[in-house]
Amino acid sequence: MEKNSTIVFTKLKTAELELKDMPECEDDQVLIKTSKTLISTGTEMSVFNGEFPEDSRWAQYGKYPFIPGYCNAGVVIKAGAKVDKSLIGKRVVSYCNHQKYGTTPSQYVKVLPDGVSDEEAAFFALTEIVMHGVRRSQISWGDSAVFYGMGIFVSLVQALIF
Repeated sequence: MEKNSTIVFTKLKTAELELKDMPECEDDQVLIKTSKTLISTGTEMSVFNGEFPEDSRWAQYGKYPFIPGYCNAGVVIKAGAKVDKSLIGKRVVSYCNHQKYGTTPSQYVKVLPDGVSDEEAAFFALTEIVMHGVRRSQISWGDSAVFYGMGIFVSLVQALIF
């Protein structure tokens, strides 16, 4: 049986490629073969480096071994019994981990339009975070804004509002 290559943070500042069993596709899920994933320099690198207070929510979330990833682009190769079979063969984005194959409830996948590359699509979750922040800021056309830093989030904000 084929194994599932999976990135695992086994301990502080240690990442390993582990061969895990293939995930089972439950009735409401799809099985996705990954083509691209995106490493979050915030969430994932914070867990990898252990750069958070011991009594924080991060400490509860970032327990080792930790399987990172939530920005995944790939192709649906199987659909559960309660899932529309027309998803099979579609390019999608999902919140699956950094692994060759991942399962997720079908309601959480988004079908990619033609013309969007897998590399571009892997940014979808970061773009969702940025869009939520822009909406909450209530910035409007003609407003002025100040940006602090020039990381990926600021770059995405600038792309969305200018």
